[in-house]
Amino acid sequence: MKIRIKEKGFTLVELLVAISIMSIILIMAIPSIGAIQQRNANKRYKNYGETLISSGKLYTDSNNIDMFGYEQDGCYDIKFESMVDKKLAKDIDYKDVTCADKTLKRTFVRVKRLDGQYKYQLSMYCVDSKGNMAYSDLMKDKEPICAGEKSYLGPEVIVNPEKTNGWSNNKNYKVSITVKDDDGLLENNELEYAWCSKSDCSDITSYTKIKFKNKRDVKKASEKIKIPSTDGIYYLAVRTVKVSDVFNHTTTIDRTTTPYGPYKLDATAPTCESRGGRTTWLNSSVAGGQTIYGKCTDNLSGCVENEVKKDFTADKKGNESPGTVRDNAGNSTTCENQQIMIDKTAPTCTSSGGSTGWGRTAVTVKGECKDNLSGCVKATIQQTFSQNGNYAGSPGTVQDVAGNNTPCAAKSVLIDTVAPTCTVQKSDNNSASGVTIKVSCGDALSGVSKCWTSSTDKTVTKDKITSTVEYNPNSTKNIYKEYRVEDNAGNSVQCSKVTVNLQKDTWNSCKTGSNTCKYGCDSCKRKGKRAIGSYALCVAECPGDSYCSPEYDYSCSYTYYEDCNCSNCYSGSNTCKGGWNKNWKNVTSCKAATNSVRCRYHY
Repeated sequence: MKIRIKEKGFTLVELLVAISIMSIILIMAIPSIGAIQQRNANKRYKNYGETLISSGKLYTDSNNIDMFGYEQDGCYDIKFESMVDKKLAKDIDYKDVTCADKTLKRTFVRVKRLDGQYKYQLSMYCVDSKGNMAYSDLMKDKEPICAGEKSYLGPEVIVNPEKTNGWSNNKNYKVSITVKDDDGLLENNELEYAWCSKSDCSDITSYTKIKFKNKRDVKKASEKIKIPSTDGIYYLAVRTVKVSDVFNHTTTIDRTTTPYGPYKLDATAPTCESRGGRTTWLNSSVAGGQTIYGKCTDNLSGCVENEVKKDFTADKKGNESPGTVRDNAGNSTTCENQQIMIDKTAPTCTSSGGSTGWGRTAVTVKGECKDNLSGCVKATIQQTFSQNGNYAGSPGTVQDVAGNNTPCAAKSVLIDTVAPTCTVQKSDNNSASGVTIKVSCGDALSGVSKCWTSSTDKTVTKDKITSTVEYNPNSTKNIYKEYRVEDNAGNSVQCSKVTVNLQKDTWNSCKTGSNTCKYGCDSCKRKGKRAIGSYALCVAECPGDSYCSPEYDYSCSYTYYEDCNCSNCYSGSNTCKGGWNKNWKNVTSCKAATNSVRCRYHY
């Protein structure tokens, strides 16, 4: 039995992932490879430089008399070409680089002879075929040529700084003393110093010693010295105790009568006197704003400026400093805060109250004050109005503590304490429907709300009532009508009482023969004639289309209704004949002609 294994390769995705990982590794490795290559190159140049130092030593052994003669001290630069000519050196063997530097001659070996001893220093400069610098290790502290130079000087003593540039803050001020020698120092050099206040240092009482804890052959050693702890103008006296280089060349310095300096030290901050703060508010009536000041005082180095200030024009409440004053030594003082009180913004007022409709009582309008800075003198003000009328009333003016004012908006005031008016008229004419009464209502302020009859409490119109009072033949009393009027503020008044007198039928005999009105009435034959005298009863001409009727104003007048005549006044049943009820509302029995009650309308 054979087993067949199916072979399967990488997918495209797997290949891409593998390539990406290898790319990342390569990217990370390139800088490391470059750094390794650069370190190897630098090591190659240093090794080559050491061979040049060895070549310089061989050159010196063979040519020291030519270089220094019989002097114990001296300096000589061995040129690169000279070592090549003597077959003691050759150019570097590295790519296309050369260190010969034939144009500027910056590759050489410097030899120093001090007391018969030699010290070697290398200066080397290499370029590629395009002239670009490939390596550089130049001497920077000496000129390129020192042939024939002799050194008998001891170390250099340097005080830094030798004086202050104006005034300095002694809290941060530093003075150091340095001994320096290019050939190298002996260990444990010593000197001493003293501070004095006179320019010739005649007031010195003691010195402070400095021991430099340097190792042998170092080129420089420094120590910081303590400066005076009090402010003032000082001078620095320095003198050497033991300062020498590795060849025992010593240096002697005595700067006692001619000290370094002056050193102007001022560590005391100036003082500042602040002014201009307010205890009351400044408001919009004042032009400009508020200015606060700080006055500087300094008794030693003096102030950079005598006064600082700040101006404020916008609304503000709080403490602010006018600034910082500085003296000429660099010390500073922040001036004391001053109170800023500026409020030029008027308060706001929200009005409330007033009338929502007509009323009979006093109206109060309120104003609510708001102010976000100085605050309101009163949170709420109010005004009460009692005068009749329709007008706008303001609660007044709100004020903030700074003195800014704002008038409050007015609200509507509707007050009416005056009663309405009414007039009553009663007609003097009789009609079939009765007496007409007219009532007129009025109000000059709030206006009439309603006119109504007291007895029925029914509103007819807002300003007028017209009603008819009918005669009731069954009534035994006079009729009385009462009317009232009310305005929109609630004031009301009762109008004059109206009386409708009861009228009785005084119709007496109707004589068919006389056909005249009794009691002296003029003839009723003519229509529309008035009667003269007391209550008159007229009998119309019978038959005829007119009649005499009693009016409650005692007149004979033409009436609007047809009367029955004497000839057909009654039937056998002594009642009004048929058809009379058609024109008359009230019908009585029709009796004998001599003493009958006529069929008529009663008022």
